[in-house]
Amino acid sequence: MFKKIFLVSLIALVAIGFGFAEGHNSKKKILYYVSSMNENEISIKAGKDSMGMDLIPVYQDDTRKVAYYVSSSNLKKKYTKPGKDAMGMNLIPIYEKKKDGKILYYVSPMDHTKKYDKPGKDSMGDDLIPVYE
Repeated sequence: MFKKIFLVSLIALVAIGFGFAEGHNSKKKILYYVSSMNENEISIKAGKDSMGMDLIPVYQDDTRKVAYYVSSSNLKKKYTKPGKDAMGMNLIPIYEKKKDGKILYYVSPMDHTKKYDKPGKDSMGDDLIPVYE
């Protein structure tokens, strides 16, 4: 009887261990960091944006569509296909934004009080951000 209880306990502990290891390894990978105030300000390292605010991590997400790819050595140059840059580093996917309903209007990333009817750029040359219902 003791052997049976010991064996069942051992099997249960091993199963729990595998479950813990699987859950522990399923953590999503951080691809890059983005400014909360300017979505065009991207960094491959955690830190602060140009306004001194913490950069927000963007995690790998297999359910969203990739808009384009960038190189970690040149975040401004956009690539249409995955691959490697000139230094042999993997290109980083930049995902399309999730769209939540109908677009009501557009705002400047630097001044959310100014509303625009159409997409475009603000007076500082930044892309306008859509506001959804």
